[in-house]
Amino acid sequence: MRGVFVAAHVPDTFLLRCEAGAVAVGAIGAGTGRAALGGWAAAEMLGADCAPRGVPVEVVVALGLAHPDLLAVEVRRRLTSRGGHA
Repeated sequence: MRGVFVAAHVPDTFLLRCEAGAVAVGAIGAGTGRAALGGWAAAEMLGADCAPRGVPVEVVVALGLAHPDLLAVEVRRRLTSRGGHA
């Protein structure tokens, strides 16, 4: 991810990738509230070390918001139970 850095000696873990994704989209730090982690990534951030190996970090953003600095992003849109988009 562009704009998110870590020291070279830090192990590349799913938790590290979740933290980087959260920082990149403003889910934590500056800009908090415009995005959130979802699925396995949210569980990992809450301490549940249960994600399958190789699962992607899932980021949830409001319809219309874009994060062009993220690489390898798969966009999915669907209706939520309240009738909005997710």
